[in-house]
Amino acid sequence: MEANVLTTNPLSPAATEAAGYVLRESPFRALTGDMLDDWRKFEAAQPSESPAQDPEWIQGYFQEDLDRISTYLLYRGGELLGHASFLWRDWPLKLHLGEVGIARLPLKRLRLLGSTLSFPDDEGCYDLLFRKLAAAQGHDALYFDQVPVESRLWSYLTTSALVERSFHTYQSEEPSLHPRLRFQGTFEEYLKKFSKSHRHHLRRKVSRFREEAPGEVRFIRYTRPEEVDSFLDAAVEVSKKTYQWNLHGRGLRATDRLRRRLHFAAGRGWFRSYLLYCGEAPYAFLVGYQWKGRYSTDEIGFDPVLARRSPGTVLQMLVLEDMHVWDTPQMIDFGSYDKYKEEFANDSYQHCAMYLFRRTPYLRAVAAGDLACRRGTELAARLLHRFDLKRGLKKAIRTVSVKGQ
Repeated sequence: MEANVLTTNPLSPAATEAAGYVLRESPFRALTGDMLDDWRKFEAAQPSESPAQDPEWIQGYFQEDLDRISTYLLYRGGELLGHASFLWRDWPLKLHLGEVGIARLPLKRLRLLGSTLSFPDDEGCYDLLFRKLAAAQGHDALYFDQVPVESRLWSYLTTSALVERSFHTYQSEEPSLHPRLRFQGTFEEYLKKFSKSHRHHLRRKVSRFREEAPGEVRFIRYTRPEEVDSFLDAAVEVSKKTYQWNLHGRGLRATDRLRRRLHFAAGRGWFRSYLLYCGEAPYAFLVGYQWKGRYSTDEIGFDPVLARRSPGTVLQMLVLEDMHVWDTPQMIDFGSYDKYKEEFANDSYQHCAMYLFRRTPYLRAVAAGDLACRRGTELAARLLHRFDLKRGLKKAIRTVSVKGQ
């Protein structure tokens, strides 16, 4: 995409004004030194919860995409009061029936970086931003991912008259749990959140894995720039064997970009990832970042040949034990919901995704197609569950997807 795909007017003196607020927009790469300094001072005083809202993170992590990022800075009286950045992506909407993909619908998204807005709790400020977003060209939809349903942003998206007039809103999923772990005390104290029998069960999983693994089990933490390449090469080897890679086209793809991002994070002291080896072969990995006391899980995977031995659970247990004794973060953000994440969490909130589609027949059809697939999946899941077939079918599909690896 060229820098002019989004029609913005960088640093225009004709910035929108209302109630003393001024909203200035610019491609990230065109931000002046003064504007970046204002943003850094704002973050130092009111830290965001996501690294994706930190200008230093954006500048390094999204290095290839800086011309695709539109940044909005909210001022009043010369003081920065808020900021928001959106990344343009040609990102098709994939339609699925259960585990099986059936279509890819072209879609140009403008995605909010982070899950909330760093704006004052003032509807007029939100109106300024969304009026600008509605007028911008080059995208089909605004996309908001993992938005806390009790946040000011979610309230605005679901109740704003301006949003209702300007877009077709589509909630692509039901709210789900966003699990987190807040660190307090030692690992032994943390384990007391589980019942005595469950603690024994978790420890037994780890000991059995060590006993039955095809070789000596080695658990390795990676944090330094010179460790990035060896970590990533081994992690990609595992990722290629997973159903995420073979069935859903996910996993540690775009390896060159990921390698650069990991080197960037390691150079700032933010890289913290893990590998679980059995003998000389890697069998499970966790990619993550520790930024300003918050650990974010980016990707996890394991070799399905050891699926019966719960390598994911074993890896998570070893990671949590390590984090309780070395450079302990304040919190782990597990991201999207999974049952094992809820098991290890001690805190959570509800989150949801939202699309704001432009009002065109094609985009209404996109939303309708996605909704039909989701409803069809829900119906099929209920029927399979009734006849006790759901788990077996899901397992069979995933097994077939990785067969031959």
